[in-house]
Amino acid sequence: MIEGTWLYMFEGSDFFEQRLPGRECDLYSQGRAGWLEYSLSQIDPRYDREYPHPNTGTYRSQGGMWPMDAFEVKFEGRKRLRPLGGGHLGLWTSEYEVRRMIFIKPIPRLNCDVG
Repeated sequence: MIEGTWLYMFEGSDFFEQRLPGRECDLYSQGRAGWLEYSLSQIDPRYDREYPHPNTGTYRSQGGMWPMDAFEVKFEGRKRLRPLGGGHLGLWTSEYEVRRMIFIKPIPRLNCDVG
């Protein structure tokens, strides 16, 4: 069983194992995120390009600001190390593969400023 916080955003799917976000989204100061290989459309097929995501918060970096969906999750799966890069554009050093999502709960109004 793997659990933690999943931040799903434009070209990003950051997962922080065994960690919950602080009030100011201090997850990024606690270490590097892994890529979570999962899609909201697996929860509800309406979540695709025509159906908006919940957009529970925002993600701000030096590159701009985007809507972000934050979730507390628990799933069966595995973690794979990717020293040569994984996830979108190979920017993550680890990936999490979900075999079965057990629990997913939106985290409202989470704003991450990493920039």
